[in-house]
Amino acid sequence: MNFLSIVSDRKNNVPYITSKNLIMNSPDLLGFESLCPELTHFLSNVEWIPTPFCFNLNKVNVFVLGSDPSNFSESGDATNILSTVFGLGEGDARYFSGILANLREIGLSLEDIYVQNLVRNYLNFETSKNHPVWLKFANLWLPFLKEELNAVDNSKKIPVLVTAEVIFRFLNPAMEKYKAREIYNSEDQSIVRKMLVSKDNKLGRPVIPFYRHLNYRLAKVEFSAYREFLKSVLVANKRSK
Repeated sequence: MNFLSIVSDRKNNVPYITSKNLIMNSPDLLGFESLCPELTHFLSNVEWIPTPFCFNLNKVNVFVLGSDPSNFSESGDATNILSTVFGLGEGDARYFSGILANLREIGLSLEDIYVQNLVRNYLNFETSKNHPVWLKFANLWLPFLKEELNAVDNSKKIPVLVTAEVIFRFLNPAMEKYKAREIYNSEDQSIVRKMLVSKDNKLGRPVIPFYRHLNYRLAKVEFSAYREFLKSVLVANKRSK
């Protein structure tokens, strides 16, 4: 691993991963001012970017991908600042609790996952309220994400579970015509599922919807077939240790 190192959260004694050469603490380091100077206006708290989370690189079975770290659940106009993605290891479960519940439905725990955001920067808007600008940030961060995931799994077998529809549509344009309900409840599962496990997308590895919204909790009976599909993907793509 040329740029990954294991460090420890001293406060909570929870290990996670810092990709030292990829995590930027200033927009200048990523070249925002030269590549897209208009984007600096949308940055919030440029001094900090959350670190990705992982217990053990050798036990990663899935990647879990968020859209960006910005969240306005408490402070209205100002985003809350987290040390790690989704606040994992910080004693506040609200940002990841729904995702963790879904992970447990397919037999996974925190020890099985590597968690990162597609866009690393804190932004001063909610993704759904300024989608075109978010896409510009996503395009800038995409090569860094690919490099990071490939460093963890160069076989490109480990799937990426994306926690929001905006991420899925960005990474897999061929699936853009499918609504979330069509994917989760499709009667003709074979066509949809074949496309989901394909590596023909921007990451070159399976990219699969795993939405955190309450409407897509995998414990629901109506999603039992999709839940079993996810389990089968884990078995088929499990890397050898």
